[in-house]
Amino acid sequence: MGKTGDSVTFDPAGAFVEGTGVSAADLVTLAPRLEDARRAIVSGDFHAGHVGDADSGGFASKCAFFELPERLLDDYVERRESSDLGRILRTARRLRERVDRVVVLGARGVGLIPRAILDACCEPYFNELTRGQRGGRPRFYFADDHLDNDAAAGLLMLLTEGRSPDRLEDRWAIVACDQCGENWRANATFRLLSNALRTFYRGDTKRLDESIVPLTRAGSRLGQASGADFFQEPRGLDRYSVPDGIEGGFSVFSAVGLLPAAIAGLDVVRLLEGASAMNDHFRTSNVGSNSILDFVGVGHLMQQRGTSATRILRVWAKALESVARWYVRLREDEVGSGPHFSVASEDAATPVSALLQGSARATWRDVWVTNLIVQQWRCDALPVESRDSDRLGFNPLAETTWPDLLSAAIQESAASARQRACPACDIRLARLNEFTLGQLMQMWMLATAVERHLRSADNTGKSEKIGVGISRIE
Repeated sequence: MGKTGDSVTFDPAGAFVEGTGVSAADLVTLAPRLEDARRAIVSGDFHAGHVGDADSGGFASKCAFFELPERLLDDYVERRESSDLGRILRTARRLRERVDRVVVLGARGVGLIPRAILDACCEPYFNELTRGQRGGRPRFYFADDHLDNDAAAGLLMLLTEGRSPDRLEDRWAIVACDQCGENWRANATFRLLSNALRTFYRGDTKRLDESIVPLTRAGSRLGQASGADFFQEPRGLDRYSVPDGIEGGFSVFSAVGLLPAAIAGLDVVRLLEGASAMNDHFRTSNVGSNSILDFVGVGHLMQQRGTSATRILRVWAKALESVARWYVRLREDEVGSGPHFSVASEDAATPVSALLQGSARATWRDVWVTNLIVQQWRCDALPVESRDSDRLGFNPLAETTWPDLLSAAIQESAASARQRACPACDIRLARLNEFTLGQLMQMWMLATAVERHLRSADNTGKSEKIGVGISRIE
């Protein structure tokens, strides 16, 4: 990762504070077990123990996500246009040229993946920009399997009312991500959208097929959809199958994540290269300098000591909020972290009261905070301006910028955590781009696999009630 300067690192130092019962020496002691998990994942020999109600043997196959970035990149170098990535890029170019709106349909945790990537790497308020300001890239809207009548009706109104297929700025398409194709709620949403699209294109089968891209398992109902089948759905000009062993929230570097990213004009090669760089780091770095193993190890130690009952993921950049929600859902689905999941919005200097409420004995030591920090912003730094009237007292800060203010807030939060003996670690992105996002998402997928392995090896038979929340600094 160091060859580009765009790194993602984990700093556990804030967890080793007096009162937590966890030290750097404890992490070294845990190293053999963490390295055991790494060997199992790298070799594909995942521990088949039992965790909660989940099938650990089935989870072994899900670790197929690990080498997927390298496989896609190697295939692209060798076969270019005929490779899987080449096909994705070709479909993305076609859709960018022919439509100005794309609806991404995703069931459950899968639908969080495209949103996470686009929110992180597209311009702020991307949909509000003109097509010229967007560089000819379409707007994106997200649909799910929640069967929310008003949300679906509002989306249809936005896409169809007063719009014509004769105008590029009005045309739209559907990217349907349903891996098994058997989620009846997602299929109901797909049917609603595809019927609306058929009406919009006035029954033009060719244009309809060009405007629907199914991403699913081969052999599923959605994967077999055609004009003559039970659902009477259009076939789609381009179709993508999710590789075997790539499940749910682990589908980041399949077409589920890559196609929407490519349609948005993002550099998907750099995204994959970031994931590959994190794989290299995972394989070669020792405990104490391995971001994945250290991240999991600190959490595991605190859980074993009973010093940290609630985990807070504190996001210091709005663009990463969706990425944080994707990780929370992934961990909940695959590790079984208990029912105490919530999203809190709290000031940096106050306890996370929403998560501690109801426990008279809860203290700062019951919380483990992981700060998610971007160190260099994409846009030019906004200044703190001086004014003749300074009732708010900002004039003394006139030589500073918004990034300066945020750095001060982060430092204040860290000092407050140390004072209260609240363990607080940092995940730092040198800057936010496709390369660092690829690293971060691969890091969290690997961390989920390592944590699952530790739980399996412990053979607990049940999942602990570890709460995971997200807190964004306003």
